[in-house]
This record gives sequence, structure tokens and C-alpha cells, in this order.
Amino acid sequence: MNDSISRLMKTPIILSPGDSAGRAVGLMRASGAASVLAGENGHVLGSVHESDIASMMAHFDNPEDGRSQPVTELIKPLERALTPQTSSSDAIALFSLGSSDVLPVVSSNGIIVGMLHLRDLLGDVTHNMRPQGVAGMATPIGVHLTTGSVSGGAGSTGLFLTGAALAGMIAASVLVGEGFVWMLSALTGVRLDLMAASPPVTAAFDVYSLAFYGKSVLYAVTWLVLMRYSSLSGYHAAEHMTVHAMEVGEELTPEYVRRMPRVHPRCGTNILAAAGIFVIIVGRLGTDLGILVGMIVVIVGWRFVGGMLQQFVTTSNPSEKQLASGVQAGVELIEEYRKQPGYVAVGFQRLWNVGFPQVAAGMFTGYAIVAALGSLIGMTLWP
Repeated sequence: MNDSISRLMKTPIILSPGDSAGRAVGLMRASGAASVLAGENGHVLGSVHESDIASMMAHFDNPEDGRSQPVTELIKPLERALTPQTSSSDAIALFSLGSSDVLPVVSSNGIIVGMLHLRDLLGDVTHNMRPQGVAGMATPIGVHLTTGSVSGGAGSTGLFLTGAALAGMIAASVLVGEGFVWMLSALTGVRLDLMAASPPVTAAFDVYSLAFYGKSVLYAVTWLVLMRYSSLSGYHAAEHMTVHAMEVGEELTPEYVRRMPRVHPRCGTNILAAAGIFVIIVGRLGTDLGILVGMIVVIVGWRFVGGMLQQFVTTSNPSEKQLASGVQAGVELIEEYRKQPGYVAVGFQRLWNVGFPQVAAGMFTGYAIVAALGSLIGMTLWP
């Protein structure tokens, strides 16, 4: 790996001498640093530290009055700067000579071309560079993690198999539901398979409504049971636990990752739960009132319902193998991120890294196989 600090450089954020203390604090909070560079005409004048802003505000009866004060008097000269060719070890040595946690990166003619945060440098040399906004997906053969720009863990084969597995579970759910209608038809002598294809036209509970609602419930229950007891649920939990560990800065080892929760607030299950709640309420109530009630219930309870689904349906306690897969995916993702922390993929490359095309291809292939099998037995195995 290239040992120079060039890949860790960030676009320079520079205060002008006349800028306010309030703006300086805002820039520090946005960057996560305790100091911010100050400069003029492309040249660095020094840096402003949050402790100096605090000292200045302490002279006011109301500290808030210091918000609009210019930072001119707070700028402390920097006796050192980095170049894009500076090595990581030399950069650490330069940081150790002062109190600033951000240093400018300058060109050969002294023009600032970037900045380096000490926390990024230390994170890199200790292998703790953690990307933001990590997403993932469970596959039958392991965990897939991605930032959309770099990825780790199960690759395209695993993602393809996820799509195929989902297609198979949907087909199995349909088979169970249709089997229930067939059995009910055989017992009553009525072609309920035709009647149960659409919702009952009356509110009366009869054999037709039993066929339709029974089939619908069996669809859902069968899919949920298959998901809960498939390998996907264990890998799904390992995915969430690994992402939690990365977000809180824990070491990526089975020991630490095992302590993390299985439920994650950014899981796609929450979106599915919200959509399901809305469809059920609107379907039962209809009218504009139903839509309003559905929206209110979704806004208030979608995370709770999604969390419950994650806890009891779409995740399960991962095995040692599944947990190790999550840890390995996290380690690989961090290594790829360290190579190019500033890289941002766009367009199809981003979609590919997330896994949508591969999953879609798997579902399409699974659908084609299921449709072919259905034609052999004279049954439609797809909703």
C-alpha cells in the first residue's frame, strides 16, 4: 500500500481571518476536529483551536456574545506542514511536535492543496479507518457489506443466490396457500381457486372469504417461517452485528461483534414493515380516511414493527461460522476503504456494489425455474 498521506488528504476547509468564532466552531463540528485551519490567498496563516475560542468566550458575561467575534486574534501560527509525499510515520512525528489535530498539506510552492486530520492518520495506521453509512445484505453463503463505493464479503455469487432463495421462498409460500385453497375446494366441492383470486365483494364471512384470507395468511406465515429458519436469518444477524461494531468503533473480532444487537435501525426490513402496514390498513379501510390512518400508523410505529420483525423473524442468533463471515466481510471492507478512502462510485458501479443487479438476476432466474416447474404440474407458483 502507498505509505504517503496523499490518499488520506481531504479538501481543505479554511477560515479567513475575519470569520467569526461561530463559523469556526461550526467547521470544527462538521469535520470532527478540535481545530480548523486559517489562511488567506491560498497560504496557511495558522490554526484556531476550540480551547482558545472557549477562553475568549469566557471573557463575556454571556458567552453567546462571543459568537460573532472575529478569529483574527485566535490564529496560532503553524511551524510545520505536510506535503502529499509525506510518509505516515513522518506525519505522525510532525503531529507529535504540536497540539493541533489538523495540519495543512501544501504544494512545493507553499499553496495549500489539502488537509490531514490526526484522527484519520491514526485510524489508518491502526487499521481503524471506518467508512460511514455501511450497508449490507445476507446471502446463503455469507455476509456482503458495502459503502456503495467499496465492498467486502460475499460477492456476486452470494448476492445472486440471495435473489434465487427469495424467489424459492415466495414460490413455496404460494404453493402452501394454493394447497390450502385446493384442499378447501375438495372438501366443499366448490371452485374456490377461482373465487379466492380476488378479495371478497361482501363483508360476510363465508367459505369464499375463508379461502381468500386463509390463503393470504398462509402466504405470509409460510414466507416468514422459511425466512426465520433459513441460513439467511443468521447471516442477516451477523451483518447487523458487524455494522454495529464498526459504527461504535469496536474491534472486529467474534468476541466483540457477538455483543452487538441483531436489530439495526437502517435495515430494509423497516421499510418492508412500513409498506406492509400501509397496504393492510388502506386495504381494510379504503377511502381517504384509510390512507390518512395508514400514514399516521406508519409514521408512529414503523420502526417498532420493523424492529420486532428483525428480532423475531428476519434475524436469528448467528452460528460461529455466520458470525465469522460477518467479521471477515467487515475486515475486507475496511481494507478496501483504506486503499481509497476518498473514492466515490457512481451510476451502475454503485448499484453493482450494493448488489441490486445480482439479486434481481437471481430472482429472475428463480422465477423462470419456478414457472417451468409450475407448468409441469399445472399450477402457477408465483403470486
